[in-house]
Amino acid sequence: AFGRGWDPLRDPGRGVGELRAWRELLLGRGGDPGGLGMGARDGGLFGFGGGMDDDEADPMTRLLAGPVIRPLRSALTTRWNPTDPEPALRFFEAWAQVLPRATAEGLLHGVVLPRLRAAVDAWSPTADPVPIHTWLHPWLPALGAAMAPLWAPIRHKLTTALAPWHPSDASALTLLAPWRAVFGAKDWDTLLTRSILPKLQFALAELVINPANQVLDQVRWVLAWEPCVPAARMAALLEAAFFPPWLRVLHQWLSAAPPAPPPDLEEVTHWYLGWKSLFSEELLAHERVRRQLNVALDMMNQAVAGEGIQPPGASNAAAAAAGAASEVAAAAVAAATQGGGGGRSGGSEMEMSLREAVEAFAAAHDLQFLPKPGRAVEGLQVYAFGTVSVTVDSGRQVLRAQVGERWAPVGLDQLLEQHKQRLRAKSKTF
Repeated sequence: AFGRGWDPLRDPGRGVGELRAWRELLLGRGGDPGGLGMGARDGGLFGFGGGMDDDEADPMTRLLAGPVIRPLRSALTTRWNPTDPEPALRFFEAWAQVLPRATAEGLLHGVVLPRLRAAVDAWSPTADPVPIHTWLHPWLPALGAAMAPLWAPIRHKLTTALAPWHPSDASALTLLAPWRAVFGAKDWDTLLTRSILPKLQFALAELVINPANQVLDQVRWVLAWEPCVPAARMAALLEAAFFPPWLRVLHQWLSAAPPAPPPDLEEVTHWYLGWKSLFSEELLAHERVRRQLNVALDMMNQAVAGEGIQPPGASNAAAAAAGAASEVAAAAVAAATQGGGGGRSGGSEMEMSLREAVEAFAAAHDLQFLPKPGRAVEGLQVYAFGTVSVTVDSGRQVLRAQVGERWAPVGLDQLLEQHKQRLRAKSKTF
C-alpha cells in the first residue's frame, strides 16, 4: 500500500483504509463503530487508537512499525519544518483511528515536542516573519501541559525584544495578544508589568491635552491594548497618567478669566463627550474611570451654576510627585498581590514591584539600575539610576532622588531628566 519512497508528510492518507481493516481483524471488533470512532474514550485531540488498550495495541504497533512509524519518524526528524505544522498535523489526523494511543503519544512527545523546543530556541521575535503562535498553538490540543516548558524561554525572548519598543509600533500587540490565554495569569501579569504597562504610561505622559487642536495618537496606542490588559489595570493606568492632566486642562478652560473669553459650555460638553466616546463600556463602568469623569462633570456643573470651579485633586506638589512614581508601579503592585498564595508580605511585594517598574524604565532608556552596596537612607536601600541616587519607600509608595543634601519625591520622567542634566554637567567639565 505504501511503496518505496512514501513520504507520510506529503501523502498522509495513503494506506489508512487498508490498515483500518487490518486493525478491525487483529482486534476482532468486526468494524463495530460503537466506541471506536474518533474521540472515543480519552483519545485527546485526535482520539488515537479508538480506545485501544495497550495490550490490544501491540499487534497494531508491530504491524505499523516498519511501513508507517519508521518513515514518519524519519520525516519528522529530518525533513519537517516545525514552523509549518500542517503536514504533521494532517498525518496525525488521518491516522487517528489507526495509530495506537501509546504509539501516537510516543511520536508526539518523543519527536514532535523536541523539534518544537529546538525551533523555539532558534526563534527570534524581531527577525522571524512568522509569528510563533501560528506554529506552536496548533499543537496545544494534542500536547497540552507538555508544552509548558516552552513558555519561559518565549517570555524571556519577548521581554528582551520589547526593551526598545515604543507603543506607536502595533506589531508588539499582534505578537503578544494570542498568548494571553496560554500563559498563566501570573506570568502574563509579569510580562505586562515589565514590558508593556510602563511604556503605555510613558506614552500617556507625552500626550498634550489641547482642546483647540487635539492629537489622539497616544491615547489610541494605549487603548488598543485593552483586549490584553485587564480592565482594572487599564483603569489604574488612565487614572494615574491620563486623567490628572486632562482634568487640569478642563479646570483651566472653565476658569478662564478676562481678558480671555468665557468658555462656551456647549463646546465644553461636546469636548467631554468626545473624550468619553473613546473608552469602552467596560472601562466606563469601572469605578476608577467613573470617578474621574464625575470630577469633570462636577466642574462643568459648577461652571453652569456660576460657582467657583474647584480644582481637581490635591495641589500639594510633593504628593503629586510621589503619586507619579507610585502610579507607575500600580500595575506591578497589582500583579504581585493578585498572584496570591504564600510568599512575601504585602509591603515587600510592593517594594519589589515598584523597584521592578523603575528597573524596566531604566532598561528602556539603556540605563543601569543597581543597588549601591552598604548605602542606605532612613533604612531604605540606595540604588543608582544612571547618575542619580534613589530610594524606594514601599510604605508610602514613593520614589525619592538625592538632590544636593536632601531626598525629594520624583516621578520617572523627572528622574530621567535629572540623569540627563548630570550627564550634561559632567560633559562641560572636560
